[in-house]
Amino acid sequence: MGADMPNPLDVVLGNILGSEQTRPDQKAVSFRIDFKNYVKLSALQSITPKGVSRNQLLNDLLAVALDQVESSLPDGASDAYGHALVENEEGLTMLLETEGHL
Repeated sequence: MGADMPNPLDVVLGNILGSEQTRPDQKAVSFRIDFKNYVKLSALQSITPKGVSRNQLLNDLLAVALDQVESSLPDGASDAYGHALVENEEGLTMLLETEGHL
């Protein structure tokens, strides 16, 4: 990573914790992937064994990123996240039970 590029974990934590240093391109309503991240994803997919879909690779990468962010949250935010996690799991489980999909 170049010296002029912020640490991705710091960017995510800044966004979650309300830092002023958020990247404006990340405020879009729809999911978009930065060009550099897309290049990296494509490179990872090119060395991943056949049969592993891009969606599975993205899901695995997201799981790693979420684990890193969760373990880096300060105490107050970590507690709030724990409560929000329980509420969201309950709400999404109810939605799945009634709608059958998200």
